[in-house]
This record gives sequence, structure tokens and C-alpha cells, in this order.
Amino acid sequence: MLRKFKINIDGVSYLVEMEELTVENQETLSESISPRVSAEDSQPEKIFSEEKQTNQEIAGGTPIYAPMPGKILKLLAKTGDRVIENQPLLILEAMKMENQIVANKAGKIIKIHALEGQNVDSGALLLEIS
Repeated sequence: MLRKFKINIDGVSYLVEMEELTVENQETLSESISPRVSAEDSQPEKIFSEEKQTNQEIAGGTPIYAPMPGKILKLLAKTGDRVIENQPLLILEAMKMENQIVANKAGKIIKIHALEGQNVDSGALLLEIS
């Protein structure tokens, strides 16, 4: 039996059709499913999820985290730069929109954890300001 579901992911609605499985067609279905791997999947970009940290884990600086998953398009500052509050630090592309990530306080950039062109998860540590 085919059932339709409407699923919302990050504010985008998707219509999904799913087949309800019975004991008879579960075995047949599991045999016919094989993983699909493309050439792009063989060397995926690093996702910075392992760099998620709490404020207590950051020694010497105020952390700035990614507010959403996306791709770092451009770094607008570098390590050692002095920044003012609300100064743009990097451009994060998420859902085909460019978002400026700004300094939450005035200070000096002591470490940048993200690289241009890299994908980051929501909550990933991007940089530290002293």
C-alpha cells in the first residue's frame, strides 16, 4: 500500500510517497536495495561536526558557532585581525542564501577553525575572538 506524507525540513516542504511493508515483501525489498555511491561520495568534504564544543572547552577566547549547516564561501578576516562588534567575519551559504556571520564582540581573532569551501554542521565551531 502506497502512502503519502508531507515532511517539513528546515522550512521546506517535501511530499514523500512510502510503501507500507508486509512480512512477504520485506525480504524481497531488502535483497533489491543496494547502496548507491557516486564518484563524488568517494571523497566527501570534511564536516566539522567533531569540532562542536561548549564555552567551557574554549580556552582564551569567545567562540563563534555556525547558526545553521552550510558551506563557508569566504573568510572576511584572518587570525590576528582586530574586529569590532557586528563586523562580518565570514560568509556562510545555507539553502542557496549567503549569510554573514558577524563578531559578537570587539576583540582579536585568535583562531579560525573553518576553511573556505568547507561544509559545516549547525553548531560547529567557526572561530574564536579574545
